[in-house]
Amino acid sequence: MRFETLPWCEIPGGPDGDACTLYRDHTRNHSWNVFDPKIEALRRRTLAENAELIAWLSGKPN
Repeated sequence: MRFETLPWCEIPGGPDGDACTLYRDHTRNHSWNVFDPKIEALRRRTLAENAELIAWLSGKPN
C-alpha cells in the first residue's frame, strides 16, 4: 500500500486572513467561501441558545 500527501492550497484570505484549507489546485471557491449547511445550522442554534452567556462573557447587554 502506498500513501501520498497532497499539498495544501495555503492561499491567504477570508475574514480572518487564514489560509485556504483545501488541497492545492482545488476547483471553485477557497475554504472560507464553502459552507456546510448542517454546520451553519448548528452554529446559528448554538449562538441563539447561548446568547445570554455570550453577551455576559463579552460584557455587552443582550
